[in-house]
Amino acid sequence: MYHHDNLKDKLIEKSVEIISKEGVEALSMRRLALECSVSRQAPYCHFESKDALLNECRQYITEEFTEYLEKSIENENPDNPKILSKLGYAYINFFRAHPSYFNFIYVMDKVNIFVTLEKKEDNYPPFEILRRECKHLTDLYHLDYQKGYTSLIRCWSIVHGAASMACSPNIKFETDLDKAFSDLFNFSGM
Repeated sequence: MYHHDNLKDKLIEKSVEIISKEGVEALSMRRLALECSVSRQAPYCHFESKDALLNECRQYITEEFTEYLEKSIENENPDNPKILSKLGYAYINFFRAHPSYFNFIYVMDKVNIFVTLEKKEDNYPPFEILRRECKHLTDLYHLDYQKGYTSLIRCWSIVHGAASMACSPNIKFETDLDKAFSDLFNFSGM
């Protein structure tokens, strides 16, 4: 059987797709090889086990998502509250482009997130970007902790909920999503 360029990425993408649609129990290394049109041993050249594959899927999505969010604000003024709008749209658009990632990370994988304004080293990296920007604005505008914390919860709830809606094949919108979500990301107190 032919081995594709970037086979490792293809195996990860196909694994996420299968898990997102059918659950983790539907994935096997044999099925993965079949669906990617490679030999039965090919997945084992990249992953020693299904657990190793799942860890790689988790890491792959997290790195892609984190990089996408960071790039969305790399040229933005961190003192401008509109940075939260940029992050919000990036969050939604990332999952619109990769709906299976949303289901894998938040439904199947059950990522743990500790909602706080304070930095937590082991928190989910994409959430840490939003937390970091909310904390910066809270400090910059001298908001009390509770108001900043409430803003973080509101922003997270909006982007996460909007992404969930945007990824759902059962939810239809009468207008363009960009219009529908246009003013959801205002920072409290600005």
